[in-house]
Amino acid sequence: MEYRECRTCAEYLPIEAFYIYHNEKTGNTRLGNPDCKECDRANTRRKSAEQKGNVGSERVGIKPNTYVDENQKKQTFEFLKLMGWKFNEERGIWYDDIKKTSDGIFVGVWSPKQKIRPKLVFTESNPPKIKFKNERKADLPSEELVNKIVFDYYVNNIRIKDLAVKYNVNSNTIQTYTKYLYNQEMAKRRKPDIIPINKTLLKRKKHFKKELPKIIPTVVLSKDKVMFTPEIIKQVQYDYFMGDLKFYEVVQKYADFDAKTVAYIIRKTLTVIKLNKDADKN
Repeated sequence: MEYRECRTCAEYLPIEAFYIYHNEKTGNTRLGNPDCKECDRANTRRKSAEQKGNVGSERVGIKPNTYVDENQKKQTFEFLKLMGWKFNEERGIWYDDIKKTSDGIFVGVWSPKQKIRPKLVFTESNPPKIKFKNERKADLPSEELVNKIVFDYYVNNIRIKDLAVKYNVNSNTIQTYTKYLYNQEMAKRRKPDIIPINKTLLKRKKHFKKELPKIIPTVVLSKDKVMFTPEIIKQVQYDYFMGDLKFYEVVQKYADFDAKTVAYIIRKTLTVIKLNKDADKN
């Protein structure tokens, strides 16, 4: 049996007690570390403990300007001062007079305005009502049940989770119908904003070098997208292909619906138009 001397403990140990490096190309074998495995692990733990002691605990305080130990505070202060930041003793905050003032006010940073969704007001004399054009499947709530649910939601102000228990209907399904009614009412308030086709618009629409399609193809969505009625889908298409709105402008306009689905409607329409053109050429 082959033995080697450990650099740290100075004991002669079997070769298996060391990390061995084997070169597959040359077939040679050598020690990967002059320390045995036990000594190498002990050295690693010791170095890790020393590093933690220098920078402080790995735990951090919940509130700003709170530290677990003095080493953590010392290292934090040294690092931020090297970065050019200053510390306001009275307020307990860091600032650099470039991005942030000594009063804690950020410079050149704006907060987006919170979007306020218009509130729908229904009463018993003017109840919310959903009318389905097609017949309902057996596994879906009936039209009568759906209208009872939206009535309780908008008129009686019953929460969705309570409605799910009351009518034994999945809460996601209830949320879909309440959102569908909301989007339906919002669509009535919007104007199509259809602008006649002109040469300037033709130049902007890079997808069509010569002319826009005379007939906008119909796009059908999956059955779970019940809030997108054929009228709403057609209105999205008109806003992009006939109106003077860019792609992101159309998506923003219908942000109350589902931005991903609105983007899908436009892309799907472009695909169908391209397929129709290729078919006409052949």
